[in-house]
Amino acid sequence: MSDTEFDEGERIDPAEAAAAVAGSPGGDLEDAAEMAAAAEAAAEAAADNEPQGEPPAEPVVERQTVIVVSPSPEPEAAAVTAEGGAGYQSVMRALEPEFVEMPPGPHGGAEVFKLLDEAREQRAEHAHGGGALAANADFIALDESDGSSDERGPESKSDEAEEGEIEDDEAELTPEQAAMLKEQMAGKKMGKKKRRKLLSKITAALGLDGRGTKRKRDDDEPDVLEVAPWIRSKDYFRETEVAMWLHREIKDFVRYVSPTPDVISARAAVVDRVQKRVGRLWADARVHVFGSFATDLYLPEADIDLVVISEAGQYTNRKNLYELANALKHAHITDYVDVIAKARVPIIKFVDKTTGINVDVSFEKYGGVVAAHTIQTWLRETPGLRELTLVVKSFLAKRELNNVATGGLGGFAVTCMVLSFLQVHPKVASGEIDARDNLGVLLIEFFELYGKNFNYEVVGIDVDGACYFHKDSDEHAQNRRRFSLAIRDPNDVTNNISRGTHNLRNIKRAFGGAFDMLTGQCFELDTMSYKRRKGKSLLGSILHIRED
Repeated sequence: MSDTEFDEGERIDPAEAAAAVAGSPGGDLEDAAEMAAAAEAAAEAAADNEPQGEPPAEPVVERQTVIVVSPSPEPEAAAVTAEGGAGYQSVMRALEPEFVEMPPGPHGGAEVFKLLDEAREQRAEHAHGGGALAANADFIALDESDGSSDERGPESKSDEAEEGEIEDDEAELTPEQAAMLKEQMAGKKMGKKKRRKLLSKITAALGLDGRGTKRKRDDDEPDVLEVAPWIRSKDYFRETEVAMWLHREIKDFVRYVSPTPDVISARAAVVDRVQKRVGRLWADARVHVFGSFATDLYLPEADIDLVVISEAGQYTNRKNLYELANALKHAHITDYVDVIAKARVPIIKFVDKTTGINVDVSFEKYGGVVAAHTIQTWLRETPGLRELTLVVKSFLAKRELNNVATGGLGGFAVTCMVLSFLQVHPKVASGEIDARDNLGVLLIEFFELYGKNFNYEVVGIDVDGACYFHKDSDEHAQNRRRFSLAIRDPNDVTNNISRGTHNLRNIKRAFGGAFDMLTGQCFELDTMSYKRRKGKSLLGSILHIRED
């Protein structure tokens, strides 16, 4: 910008002003053109404040004025007054083609620019073509002394912006735009605040740190496509209702984690190999599938649960466990088998050599098979059960709260909790809403119920009766820990299927944290513009899945 100074309120001939700016150090005709644009806005703003019906004191067409702003970086030092004097050190980048006299009295910088904005809006209503200068007459370049930034609505943007120019200060830059803007900034003068803001956007777009070197991604700020790969090529950000955004994300997440035909075939082949080996070892024994693989509620990393059942129920001793373990190794199905013979339910564990899938084999226990059939019935009769159960199971798995052996929630218990939630939900139970169309809201309410409101010390869950029960009224629900989860087994009322969930406090805390996180994210995204929403994930805030 030119260093040429003018006295306050001095009337300047356009040609003289342009020559003064172009002839000063660093000045050029472009500066003169820009100065003319801003002064035009100020002209009509002040004209609106003159008493109606009174003729102007001077002819309008051939008079000029200059509005000046102090270049001080401090906001309080940027005040523009009508009586000023020594504070006017720089000329704004435009000369007004019409004379304007500002209203008498002191005016802060914000008031001046408010008047300019009003004049700009009024002029926009009567705008017509007028060459390059007219096309850019609404652009007012503010010095950074008042901490303001350029605010231009869509109607005020230049129709023919220069190639590579970034007009929207709030727009996210592409790497190509950032590189171009970086080159443009090298030879331009601007305030410190504006320069810092632009540099911050450039470094973010180019993935640089504050020193201009490539920024290493922190573990707590991963790429959204790495932790939420199901959002790739999705347009959730266009949803006017954030609840619908979350609903759509849940459906896409379920599709993402659901098995492909190849995965299903590979898992079936594992079961077939084990079945053949068991048949050769014991002719009267059969292998049955239970657990999440049997109910189609398994996540990609889930194991396969098998049980060996015979007509006589005779394969229950330790000898049988080791016989099957050796047979599996000799058949090259696996290289190593872990025999857990002293557990309450003895099992053998191994990793399938072909697929790398973990397999657990138990003996002569019907409970798991019956439970699998029960869950299959629930899934057929309860809309939304599969989707919500898969999200909750994934949430717990990412926090290692899904292993019953370490006090976590097993798959059967999770399914019962989701089913109970849907059974007693007043709007779902009454048919007022369809769970399949409201997954986002229901997920948040699930976390609110079991993370904030559920009375674990007093209340138990009975999915068979679609109700709750008082724990003191059922001896089988008793636990030496008062703060415990009690879920009646729908196939055996004497069994509390969540008896081993002794890590309940951490589970409750995790559910409560998920509720807080999701509601906070929903409120935040609801206030964002579509541009800032783009590329974000609601479900990814609680489900961090890294794509290999």
